Amino acid sequence: MKMNKISGNKGEWSEIYAFLKLLGEKRVYGADGDLNIKEDVYYDINKIIREETKGKKTEYVVNEDLDSIDVLADNKVLVRFKIGRYAEEAEYLFGEICSQKKGNFSVDRTFEFMESILCTKLKAPSNNKTDIIVEIHDQRTGMDPTLGFSIKSNLGGPSTLLNPSRTTNFIFEIIGATDADMERINSFDSSESKEDGSKQHADLIGKADYIRKKGLELV
Repeated sequence: MKMNKISGNKGEWSEIYAFLKLLGEKRVYGADGDLNIKEDVYYDINKIIREETKGKKTEYVVNEDLDSIDVLADNKVLVRFKIGRYAEEAEYLFGEICSQKKGNFSVDRTFEFMESILCTKLKAPSNNKTDIIVEIHDQRTGMDPTLGFSIKSNLGGPSTLLNPSRTTNFIFEIIGATDADMERINSFDSSESKEDGSKQHADLIGKADYIRKKGLELV
């Protein structure tokens, strides 16, 4: 069954790049505070787990004996490619992402490789903020924990640490304001209104302009 061609923005394609890059290197590396890789800090990867469709997991298992990545579903090997192929595809995709401008785009070569390894989506469905699930091997403890990671890409626009919405609130203290000032500041409302006549949102520009003109301080 053929997949519909996939299109996505730089951030979305970056998730597939990270997926291919990790399998191509077989390791998760640490980094310093400036995101410079630390070659001596790493965990070996046993496998990456993707939920391509709800309730059905596909495993991309590192096979050291055959120098390959084995694609498994229901514990059966369905596809096998050399590890070096994943590294090559990651490098190609990186160049394509960097060469694109804003907006959505397709990458035919990567799309065809994704088809061949049964990777059907840029972002596997998830109920939490985990973008990729990796089973690693901790050489210090001998354990093989399964960890979830969030992927933030700098290849496009800067990633947001906080999504602006009605549920995201900042609290400001206004230093030097009198009761009269506060009453005036709170009176600034937008002229826009909902169908029921209630105000849609506060006039933040009006509030800020009043605070600036009065010489008040925001903390």
